[in-house]
Amino acid sequence: MPCEYCLKHVRLKPQAKDLTNPEGLVEVNLDPLINFQIDVFRLVLAVVFYVCNVADYYTTKKGLEAGLREKNPFARAIMRMGWRKYQAIKLLGPALFAYQAMTSEDPYYTWTASLVIGAGMFAYAAVQNALLIAGRRMRGEASGP
Repeated sequence: MPCEYCLKHVRLKPQAKDLTNPEGLVEVNLDPLINFQIDVFRLVLAVVFYVCNVADYYTTKKGLEAGLREKNPFARAIMRMGWRKYQAIKLLGPALFAYQAMTSEDPYYTWTASLVIGAGMFAYAAVQNALLIAGRRMRGEASGP
């Protein structure tokens, strides 16, 4: 019977039976495959995280153009410093965060969970902004010229 490590990380592959291998099985190390799958999963999460951030940025910009106000006090304070500084912080900060998550050797996948939570928050903000913009436009059309 294989050990616990083998059951988790090694697959037994059938091979021709001979005197040195009477069971006809050879161990195949799956660690590289598992690591590759985890890396691809992290990459996909990082891309989704950043795309949701860009969607939040874009809908925030369109909302401000439509006459809405920024409700996030942190973002509002950065916007007061100038739009270019807001752009830099809004677009570079999450990019650095995603990079850290991709390159982290965290055995507990804390960075991966952070990407999921962050992507959810950015997606929620983007949807909320889009709904507020649509509501503003509908009220504008309803009042007429």
